[in-house]
Amino acid sequence: MRTTRLCRLVCAGGGKNAIVTHRGRRSTLELLAVHGMAGYFAGCISGDDGYPRKPDPAAFIAALTAYELKPEEPLTVGDRNIDILAGQAAGLFSCLYGAEPGDVRPDLAIGHLDELCRYLLMEGEA
Repeated sequence: MRTTRLCRLVCAGGGKNAIVTHRGRRSTLELLAVHGMAGYFAGCISGDDGYPRKPDPAAFIAALTAYELKPEEPLTVGDRNIDILAGQAAGLFSCLYGAEPGDVRPDLAIGHLDELCRYLLMEGEA
């Protein structure tokens, strides 16, 4: 599974994976468990936490604090324009996964997670 490979790559490089979602915490954690991915995530900011919905950046800012990250360190990956807008408003490097139309300009756009793995590996060598 490409997602597992990507999450392993981040962890192996000393990074952290975190989720910012409108979905409830319970269903998010169940989904991670079903796919054997729970161990790859430092945590989750969910709809249950009461933050305004994306594109408001509040949940992303809360994740920075909760997981002790500096805004210049993380990369946010999303498949919708509101994910990119929220990440950018929080000062994060943004990666759009897929091809949602619109005038949002992510820092990086990918069609496959393998592209993001290659990008991260190249950044690690720089």
